[in-house]
Amino acid sequence: MVVSLVLASCSAPDPSALAGGLCTDLANLRETIGFLAAPPPGTSVGEVRGALDKLDPTFGSVSSSGLVPTSDVDALVAAHEDYRHVVRGVGDDDRFDSLTAQAESPAAALGSTFSAVMRDLGCAAATPTG
Repeated sequence: MVVSLVLASCSAPDPSALAGGLCTDLANLRETIGFLAAPPPGTSVGEVRGALDKLDPTFGSVSSSGLVPTSDVDALVAAHEDYRHVVRGVGDDDRFDSLTAQAESPAAALGSTFSAVMRDLGCAAATPTG
């Protein structure tokens, strides 16, 4: 009896439960993705950097879940890193307005790959808000 309890506690997580948890986490980030798609005028680079940082734990969980095709995980990570590259070396107190044009392509890629990952996981709402 003790052996079966130990084995049950060591079993792999249920993929549908894992996907459900990731969907909840991703849904909670939809507003952040929308913000990154179009930061309001006067937004600081620090606010954008903070929004990008907010994505890290969930994106890491998606990456390690094994539930999303590698090509979509790679595209999500690349879009996230491309957006980070836009703000790299810029002070947190600087206004983001001057970087808007540079961020346009990475922001679009981040939004589309975010939606693709939500679809991969079978999440109910796969379109980010904006």
